[in-house]
Amino acid sequence: MKRMAAFIFFISVTSLLLGSGSKDTEKIMGTPQILNPVEVPASYFKDSVNQFSDSLFLASSKQVGNLLVSPISVFLALGMTANGAGGQTKDAMLKVLTKSEYPLLSLNEKSKSYLASIAALDDSITMDIANSLWLHKEIKADPQFLQSNTEFFGASVQSLDFSRVQSVDTINRWVNDSTKGAIDSILDSIDPGMAMYLINAIYFKADWRTPFERSNTRENIFHTPTGTITTPFMYRNGSFLYSNVDESQLIVLPYKNERFVFFALLPASPFTVRQWLQGQSDASFCGLLVSMIDESIQKQIELSIPKFIARYKTSVSDSLKSMGMSIAFDSQLADFSLMTENKTKDLVLDEILHKTFIRVDEKGSEAAAVTAVMMKATSMPIQSMPLVFDRPFVYGIMDRQEGIPLFLGILDNPTGQ
Repeated sequence: MKRMAAFIFFISVTSLLLGSGSKDTEKIMGTPQILNPVEVPASYFKDSVNQFSDSLFLASSKQVGNLLVSPISVFLALGMTANGAGGQTKDAMLKVLTKSEYPLLSLNEKSKSYLASIAALDDSITMDIANSLWLHKEIKADPQFLQSNTEFFGASVQSLDFSRVQSVDTINRWVNDSTKGAIDSILDSIDPGMAMYLINAIYFKADWRTPFERSNTRENIFHTPTGTITTPFMYRNGSFLYSNVDESQLIVLPYKNERFVFFALLPASPFTVRQWLQGQSDASFCGLLVSMIDESIQKQIELSIPKFIARYKTSVSDSLKSMGMSIAFDSQLADFSLMTENKTKDLVLDEILHKTFIRVDEKGSEAAAVTAVMMKATSMPIQSMPLVFDRPFVYGIMDRQEGIPLFLGILDNPTGQ
């Protein structure tokens, strides 16, 4: 597998309308229930997503090579899943997702509000988030579980015969359509014991407010952890938002829709990216990024940064277990009894697959992520300052309005080798 750039994707979005499985939804779901949300702090969703992103990104960054993760994608997929959890399993999932005493309903309501704010974006940016539930045809899902996911997460619901090869094609077609072809599939096959898939898909595409001139792009040397390589670098001399904290330098590149920005952070020498990240473990990493972006100042810079494409696929199951969600993967202890009509504890979280993509070039950025939760039956003055990103660095895309990261990454090798 090619190494990819590590990158936390925080995005929420698009249409909350039901997808191709809407007719199936009408058949399976019961009458909607009116629920009264509990008052929570205005920063509840931001704080929850950021702490979850800190834990997931720092746990994932222990892997060598390029890494690319979308915490918001995983967060939303797990949020859907938590609506079917009970007892200690639900408590553990909420602790990992929010680290707060507020109920699941608060998470549901705030997720819905964020998705609505993304859906209301203008056409200066393309950002879509889609959610779906795929049920084994023999599974009789609990109506309230389905209602919560359609109401709060805009999820489509479809029942399939998992024994048929066409079911894999159907799910992968939804993934391909939801990510505009950036990610064409998530499943290779379906295990006979699989009972349900809860899938989140995110697509992001935006042009720079000030694009790079293609004629200025030229080959330069990038220093990877294992040696030097030659790769295309984009160049621009101008005024940029810039921040420097303890000699670590951060550059901010706004998109046309300035709610979103791309950032790249070059750790202070002589630290490597991962050595620098280890020093952030006891603090709020995302909080640091938001602070550096918010406190950045205009500075004349001669910027050099690689253009790159990164793809990544992994299972985030082990990372989530280390974060405190082991019970959900334990067939003897997991309680997902609220997923089915019969309320039996015969479902367990089998694996969580995560697939991501990003392209950064002279025009802008395109990124996508898919997370599949698999339920199994037990059943960044006058004199220009040079800034060259010619060694591994942290990067990402930030939602400045909400103060949460869409993507967070580490680029070890721009060629993806």
